[in-house]
Amino acid sequence: MDKKNLLPNYLYKGINIIETSLIKGGIALPPLMILVAKGSHESLKQHEYGHFLQYKKLGALAFYGKVGLPSLWNCIENKWEEKKYAGIKYSVPHSYHRVETEANDLAKAHFGKHSALACWPSLSETRESCKKWYVRIFLYLRPKSFF
Repeated sequence: MDKKNLLPNYLYKGINIIETSLIKGGIALPPLMILVAKGSHESLKQHEYGHFLQYKKLGALAFYGKVGLPSLWNCIENKWEEKKYAGIKYSVPHSYHRVETEANDLAKAHFGKHSALACWPSLSETRESCKKWYVRIFLYLRPKSFF
């Protein structure tokens, strides 16, 4: 691992944040690391640190079950809708998903009200899909001629 891509740990205690050109956006993989795209804005780093704070609050099993998997599933849904189902929107935009807005609020509390992500969506702005996840899977995977 290239040490020059590690960010100073004085702002992000407890976990290393690594900038890489291998991804777009960011992903928190606590307790190991947070990966963000090279040149990412401070707000993204703070948001991903918010996921680390969720991890500390919930513990590993609950974090990956209640935060990691729902976040990953929401990303997959957003990509499907963008590429394969143009115009169809069953899922919630990623930045308004419950686990994402909660991470924002935890990070805002940690970094202060004037943090870089101060204008990112908060928990009160969370959106819910009108259809349950298992119904959405059926809708995505059904044959075009089904109905």
